[in-house]
Amino acid sequence: MGLALMARGTRRGYGRPFTDCHQTWLVRGIRGKTGLHLDGTSDRLNLVFGLALFCFVGEFTTVVLWEEKMSTKDMKHEPLDISRRGFLKGVGAGAVATGLLQEVSEGAGVAEAAESKTLGPGAVPIKLNVNGKTRSLSVEPRVTLLDALRNRLDVTGPKKACDRGTCGACTVMLDGKVVYSCNVLAVEAEGKKIVTVEGLGTPEALSDMQEAFVKHDASQCGFCTPGFVVATTAFVRDNPGATLEEVRAGLGGNLCRCGTYAGITAATLEQAQKGGA
Repeated sequence: MGLALMARGTRRGYGRPFTDCHQTWLVRGIRGKTGLHLDGTSDRLNLVFGLALFCFVGEFTTVVLWEEKMSTKDMKHEPLDISRRGFLKGVGAGAVATGLLQEVSEGAGVAEAAESKTLGPGAVPIKLNVNGKTRSLSVEPRVTLLDALRNRLDVTGPKKACDRGTCGACTVMLDGKVVYSCNVLAVEAEGKKIVTVEGLGTPEALSDMQEAFVKHDASQCGFCTPGFVVATTAFVRDNPGATLEEVRAGLGGNLCRCGTYAGITAATLEQAQKGGA
């Protein structure tokens, strides 16, 4: 099994493959003449040499590398009518063309970056819609929505526990979708509706889900409770009539370190059977 290089050109007759069992390199199609024949020692040459030789020919459109069996007696070799100076000039032209293409590509990348909006590293002004109110603040692009809510806007319902998107204590709704606010950048939340536990009810006017949590004693230390209330509210809204198994699966993204899952699932199941929170 040998290796052969075939060049397909615009002229008729280009593209005849030649090879033998000694990995002999043959280049076919240069100016309509049989290519350069390198005998069995060509296995010491790398592919770069072969490709550089093809750079000398301008008519070629594709270069194909494949393996094929062929006997040496079926091959006829003719000398290549090309000087060393011509070969080096061809290689140089190929290198120049490659450099020009690279410059064009880099230039396009710079223009694209210039058109895109870059934020940071300093603080940038943003506006967040939190519980129906528009709040203005300036934050660095690296600041998470959780830190912006708690440290800049004094919205302390979402709790900072794991700070890596695993426990659910920081759960909020973003355009109605439940998310971990520690995994969302504040700049990403601009223009979206943010709802925290404070937006669901107040101590004077609890939501149905909050009342169900009180009824079923669904909290102990209370640190995870705000995230659970937000998550369960969204769950019963999207899954009215859910079963106990569905409730347990739906709340798998929130953790209670005190183990009050019995009360939480009971409160959620009650509201799901009522058709919503």
